[in-house]
Amino acid sequence: MNKKTLITAVVLTLSVLFSGKLIAQSTGTATLNIKLADARAIAITNNKIDLNFASTSDYENGVTTNVVNQIRVISSGSFQVNVKSATDNLSLGSDLIPANTITVTPTLSTGSISELSSFSQKLSSANQQIIKCTKGTMPISFNMEYKTEGGAYIGKAAGTYSTTVTYEILPL
Repeated sequence: MNKKTLITAVVLTLSVLFSGKLIAQSTGTATLNIKLADARAIAITNNKIDLNFASTSDYENGVTTNVVNQIRVISSGSFQVNVKSATDNLSLGSDLIPANTITVTPTLSTGSISELSSFSQKLSSANQQIIKCTKGTMPISFNMEYKTEGGAYIGKAAGTYSTTVTYEILPL
């Protein structure tokens, strides 16, 4: 580089620095990401259900038990809730009562959701849909009704017949 070119470069640099007109970036950008994953949960708030037969009327007409706010669900997207019994029969030793003599019915505890449907189902060892919602929801609770058939337990030995009832939440 010759002397004249070097002096010109220095003069230009100094004039830019002292002129008060520095070239600088006046904005910046950043990328903001929100990463969503499917999330859903179910909680059983009361895990003991008793259907008590205390009179001849109970045996004749069946009994109904309502468990308030028994199921609580939350889901980031559409979901369904299934119910099933561990076996096809409730048992007391070798004595059996068919699980399908008990109908399970969910009802939303408060309010309404237009995208939500609920269904009554007879208990079975197969998964059966009892709740369907085509959108996500903040925590909601369901009352559960357990109803027996009249006449189904005549001739059965006295005692407590049991099975395990399982509720499961799945994506639609």
